[in-house]
Amino acid sequence: TNTITNFAENFLKSASNKLTKLTDNILESLNEFGATKLGIKFVDDQCFSEPMFLYRRIIQLNENECLLPITDISKALASHNYAVGSDKIEVIGDGQKRFAAILSIKEYQEVASDPIDLFLQIPVEMITTEVFYFVNRKEIAPIFKDQDYILKVSKNDELREFKELDKILDDKEEIKNKFCQQQISVMVIADDVEHLDQQIIKASQKLASIGIVHVREDINLEKTFWAQLPANFSYLSRMQPTIIDNVAALASLHNSPTGNQYNPWGKAITLLRTEKGTPYFMNFHDSNGETNNCIIGTKKSGKTTLLNFLISEADKFNPSIFYVSDDLSSGLFIKAKGGKWLQDSKQIINPLLIQNSDKAQGFLVEFFKIIGNHYIKPINETGLTELTNLASDVLKLEPDKRKLSQIISNIQDPDLKKRFTVYDKDQKYYQIFESDTNFNLEDGSITGVSLREFNDAAFTKKHYPREKKLLDQFEYELNTMRSVKAAIVFCLHYLFNDSTSNRKIFTIDNLHHLLNLKYFSGLITPMYQDLKENDGIFITTVDIENLQKLYEEEDQVQKQQWLTEVKTNFIIPPDAKVPNIANILNLTEEEAKKLTKLNALARTFLIKQDDKAISSELSIGGLRGLTRILSSTKVERDIYVEIVKKHGDKDPKDWVGALYEEFEML
Repeated sequence: TNTITNFAENFLKSASNKLTKLTDNILESLNEFGATKLGIKFVDDQCFSEPMFLYRRIIQLNENECLLPITDISKALASHNYAVGSDKIEVIGDGQKRFAAILSIKEYQEVASDPIDLFLQIPVEMITTEVFYFVNRKEIAPIFKDQDYILKVSKNDELREFKELDKILDDKEEIKNKFCQQQISVMVIADDVEHLDQQIIKASQKLASIGIVHVREDINLEKTFWAQLPANFSYLSRMQPTIIDNVAALASLHNSPTGNQYNPWGKAITLLRTEKGTPYFMNFHDSNGETNNCIIGTKKSGKTTLLNFLISEADKFNPSIFYVSDDLSSGLFIKAKGGKWLQDSKQIINPLLIQNSDKAQGFLVEFFKIIGNHYIKPINETGLTELTNLASDVLKLEPDKRKLSQIISNIQDPDLKKRFTVYDKDQKYYQIFESDTNFNLEDGSITGVSLREFNDAAFTKKHYPREKKLLDQFEYELNTMRSVKAAIVFCLHYLFNDSTSNRKIFTIDNLHHLLNLKYFSGLITPMYQDLKENDGIFITTVDIENLQKLYEEEDQVQKQQWLTEVKTNFIIPPDAKVPNIANILNLTEEEAKKLTKLNALARTFLIKQDDKAISSELSIGGLRGLTRILSSTKVERDIYVEIVKKHGDKDPKDWVGALYEEFEML
């Protein structure tokens, strides 16, 4: 008995080792396509079985997540009833029933990739299954020789060429072992019989149109159904000999990359379409878990629309979202999501109220440097030392004494004192950082802040001097305003990152207007790194024209290295040629060519992630109501004011529907 037991154990162990080695070899070969081995997936405190999900998808026709069953797989799968008809199967279980029919490919011949893509893209729910095993040429040569003889006698040279019989019967050594037995089936699925018949006709017609001979299973229906499960070899009934070149054609690997179905938060953010119409799983996380994202395009190219659409697709994860913008275009979007939209920057934050820690002290020193114009006109070493001491002293004060307008009176350095005068009581930027409390965010909430009052163009239009002698003072005041809005963004990021332990997304729309990249680009990467440490996603939008102007300045190329830290880029094609765009955006020659072929008016854009670039599209152009909510102008905002007068604005459900209908009619 022990001998038999040991033999069985050794046999299974050897088989397992061989299978593991073979699987690893296959994975290595498919590495460039992102292939992974199905296994156990952990989400929060739950365990899910990926193999069980696949098996249930095949024989139970559902797409439900499958918790890891503590039982034999065969028992876990035996939960449904099956009624097999003449040419269809009814699957009953989980309080519902679904129907399936199967098309089997009688003899697969080589078909170009584009027709295969068209077949795989038809709007039909289906599962394609292929089983093959290698065979020696000697085993199947007689079959092909008989076919060759018949076709030669009938002088059907066209069919001989189509079936590649010369290639198959070639005696060259290198092709002797490149043969296999193959079975391919296409199972079409629907919720009712009528719909199933319609879908099976659609699939059959498409297969016929690309020259693939097939049959609808009837007598062999049940055997073919069960043959779809791995290792059900006894149910294989339509194995056909072929050359190995014809294997895996329906896998459509040539359309890689397809993105990742999962990210550290769960399932992919959304499913987009590539330029070929194939699916692409879009994520804010790259394969290494980096979450630094940037949407790049020209002015009015749809950056904000794309940004807000992608953010809304992340709702399934219930993240906390903080949104900073330089205008009002995202206000309706945030209100429609039930969020807070703030347009007055005064007394919403007080960075001096943070809890004392080494990190807090470093933050305060950086804050003082920003509002003191250090990144525009560097502060001397004496001044920097005083700011460091000031930060330490502030954190020791009682909260009610932590007011910027009060503590700057303690500054001794004359140059520093002059720099901080604008934050003193009754001065221009008094009360910007004077709130009695900092904002309190609920997990899963969205809050937006517009800093449009700090607009460079508006400031220049209003204050540009007529006299040349006043230019220096104008530049100083303009740069002070730039420092103020950079400091607000910097503080909002720190407070948001520190205020919630929930999954979070921090967004800066029109980054180049809020953090002047000539001076403050060095803040971007540290902000992202801090957010990443707290399971956060960082998303920005930026104008390509702004980056191009900076690229022309010799001292700015090195300063814009933050772009190399962006691991996921969404690049909207410019409507005119941008010099050096490949160098600016770190694109290869091939990626740059691909970008030039895209059209922003068609809402197409390039996604670059994991050193791969794919073209995609935002297919919402026909949904005028949606696009106007995602990014609004004064016209839409005026309509909103009238709508909420009628319906109230306490709950978005009261007014969003009416607003959407009104926008559709514009």
